[in-house]
Amino acid sequence: MKTIKSLIEKKLYQLIIIALLITSCSDDDNDIRYESDGLLDYGALILNEGTFGNSNASLSFESFTHDTVIGDIYREANGGNISIGDVLQDAVITDNLALFVLNNSDKIEVTNSQDFTWKKTIDNLHNPRFATTHNNKLFVSQWRSAEGSVAVIDLNNLEIIENIETDQYGAEGILSHNNYIWVANSGGFGTDNTISVIDPETYQVVNTIKTKDEPTHFTVDKNSDIWAVCSGSQIWNQDWTEIIEETPSYLIKIDPNSQEVVREIKISDSKHANHIGINKDKSIIYTMNSLGIFKMRIEDEQLPVEPFIGESGYSFSVNPFNGDIYLTDAKDFASPGTISIYDGNSGELKRTITDNIGLIPSKIIFR
Repeated sequence: MKTIKSLIEKKLYQLIIIALLITSCSDDDNDIRYESDGLLDYGALILNEGTFGNSNASLSFESFTHDTVIGDIYREANGGNISIGDVLQDAVITDNLALFVLNNSDKIEVTNSQDFTWKKTIDNLHNPRFATTHNNKLFVSQWRSAEGSVAVIDLNNLEIIENIETDQYGAEGILSHNNYIWVANSGGFGTDNTISVIDPETYQVVNTIKTKDEPTHFTVDKNSDIWAVCSGSQIWNQDWTEIIEETPSYLIKIDPNSQEVVREIKISDSKHANHIGINKDKSIIYTMNSLGIFKMRIEDEQLPVEPFIGESGYSFSVNPFNGDIYLTDAKDFASPGTISIYDGNSGELKRTITDNIGLIPSKIIFR
């Protein structure tokens, strides 16, 4: 018959083994990253552009369920020294796929949407910029050498099936809304002032809307109206040391049914805003220039004189679930960046993320 002492010793031995196993798993955060514990299910996917020409773009993830930030999740998911590419510009996440737009790599990397393991590379793009989906197709804006265009990719076979010419220089922001694809023709390395409206079934440009100079990005308000930010143009001297001519930046509102500009709101004569966002209930527009982030109700006729948040950065994104504003800071463009999170109602700083952010954090996607 076993003694009480031997039973206790056996139990202690089992507890020690379990403790050692737990410790060995928890010593390395990588061991829990891709298990089915919800770590990557709910949070902020941070796109770190990386430095131009160095193929050091990366992905970070702020897990809301685990209150932690994980760095370089693409490399961790796919092993070794695999980089996602050169200048991570944008991403689109569907039920099954995550599609990452790499501007200077002229490609899209396709991964599983849950654990970011690689599935396919889509090549033969031309300076891809931003992307949107419609009816199981991906529409990608591009800066080509002599024209702007939109590449169309079939999401069933992940092949390019069409290229649509939009403007002379370069297509930038892109939006799927009201059964059309809307493309902001900012001009790329030149200047443009149009928005192309594309029929996604026929791949034809059905309308070209004249705007203020250099429209860049879109958002949609609660009334289904489209808002775009036009950054205005800047013309430099030959030495790139002085601006010799510039035009104002504007917010514009477009009626999606008439496809006409119905309101123009000047932002600044010399502070060139190029980002736009909207709050949780889609009633407040945010835009940013070098003075900070400005906040305007969609009914207002002019922008406030003072910024809502008196800090500027590289980019910003709005969390659609709670309205928080994520302001990214690229620092010196050679060191890891940081992200400051502000309350979308009060403008108060809630926290700052400094760990596990890559080079030049830009767009953030919430899931």
